[in-house]
Amino acid sequence: MISAKKRHPQTSRPTPPRTRAHTVSTNPGYPQHTPRPVPQLHPPKRHEPAGKDGREERAGRGYDAKWALGPRAARAFHAREGYLRVPRKHVEHLAVEPGASAPQGSAGEAVMVRLGTWIDNARRRGDKLTEARRADLDALDMRW
Repeated sequence: MISAKKRHPQTSRPTPPRTRAHTVSTNPGYPQHTPRPVPQLHPPKRHEPAGKDGREERAGRGYDAKWALGPRAARAFHAREGYLRVPRKHVEHLAVEPGASAPQGSAGEAVMVRLGTWIDNARRRGDKLTEARRADLDALDMRW
């Protein structure tokens, strides 16, 4: 004996199965879903106390090490091209020194520095830079 599926009376197509959302919306007495608390997969991050200049110290390379890559790349570009008008999307490849830390790459590997973005950001934040950092860029004929 072949079991007959329920068919829609007007289209003669099989009736789609009822979903839980449909059952809940059409039956007001149907038990509603109560959300359970979601367990945290990772513990909350704990911030280290502020450093000397009042900023939080981040794990990894740190601000000074990140900053050091920018002027190094800018000096390489300036020595090669003779100017510092870097296109926004330019990427400079630097060789890593033997004593570099792991996030900067291993010895003999190249580090990619988005020099165009870095120069543009330094130009926009020029009034917030320290005197030493501003002097580094002025030595390369930085156009502010």
